Amino acid sequence: MHPRVVQGYAGRPPIAGDGFTTTGDKPQEGNPAALGRVKNTRYQAEIRNGFIPVHDANVARFHGAVLNHIQSLRRENPQIGATEIRDTVSRNISAIVAAAQLDYSAYQALGKESVEYGKFLLFSSQSLNDVHQSEAPFCVQLLYFEPAQATPIHDHPCECASLVVLGSINERLYQSLEEITEENQARTGILASKSSKQYRGEGSRSEVKFQPFNEPHSMKNSGTSPAISLHIYPIDGMSEGQTRAVKNIFTKISLDANMCQGELCWG
Repeated sequence: MHPRVVQGYAGRPPIAGDGFTTTGDKPQEGNPAALGRVKNTRYQAEIRNGFIPVHDANVARFHGAVLNHIQSLRRENPQIGATEIRDTVSRNISAIVAAAQLDYSAYQALGKESVEYGKFLLFSSQSLNDVHQSEAPFCVQLLYFEPAQATPIHDHPCECASLVVLGSINERLYQSLEEITEENQARTGILASKSSKQYRGEGSRSEVKFQPFNEPHSMKNSGTSPAISLHIYPIDGMSEGQTRAVKNIFTKISLDANMCQGELCWG
């Protein structure tokens, strides 16, 4: 029997007293439903083996670690802006993860197919309930890969960073074989060829700086055990149009006579 899969579970049900509101620079306790059950998102949760309690606890611990980091930043610089806070959280994601002491034991993939990796919302800046931070939103998404699972070849419309927290990931970079312009972006099936590959073990952080059209890449678990990576994006992760930080999807094609017959091929 297949485990029951519930689409649209972005985070967890709200827990009374575990959220925060902000008055000036001083965060205060509140009760936002910022990480409640959000419908029609691209997140997924498996209802088995105590997944929800484990994920609930991870969300709460990560929220606390981020909040502590922000409070520290504001003590050092009370005038720090929302964008600088977001960028500093991204740069210090490894230390924040270490402080949160996350439990990865209950996560799993959506299915067994290569692209059915799991995607979970670990943090949204909406949970801070901070009107100032809404000017520079960010979220942290957790991706779970079984062996041989991989993302499609894709690019991003924004800057982003990722951190491998369990297992290892092969990140393959590609070169688009078609010119991408403002008029023809946000498409599927753009042809691309392999460029380079980077092995990323636990603790490896990678960053994509903002540019008009980022370099296409894919991430694949080429190991024999599960792999998990955390991804921080400048979107809130919950609002309409704010759950997916992907612009174009590419199709790999060889530069020699051996093509992929129009199918997605993995590097």
